[in-house]
Amino acid sequence: MVLVIAVTAWAGALVVGSGSQGQGRWLVVEVRGSEKGSHSMSEARIIRVEGPIGVTEIEISADGARVVRAPCRNEICVRAGWIRRTGEVTVCIPNRVLLRLEGPRSGPRLDGVSR
Repeated sequence: MVLVIAVTAWAGALVVGSGSQGQGRWLVVEVRGSEKGSHSMSEARIIRVEGPIGVTEIEISADGARVVRAPCRNEICVRAGWIRRTGEVTVCIPNRVLLRLEGPRSGPRLDGVSR
């Protein structure tokens, strides 16, 4: 449970902190922490990714990416909706699938400094 809260908070911080970022140009898909592919956002399609508990279906379009179908019980990742900007993420924690948009960044390279 603590892991779920920590990952959700981390993902939320990335989304909130990405407001000054540009439109994502490619989608990086990770399963169990290993990169499984990088997909251009210029071609609309559905991809299927095998995770530990089943297949996660991901929709990619020029406007963004989202999880369409997931094998998890609550499908929180499906309800999270579209990610569109560089740095935004969506995570299916039970299936250990992470989607991250990458591309050009606008604004400052740092999103914060800690002392």
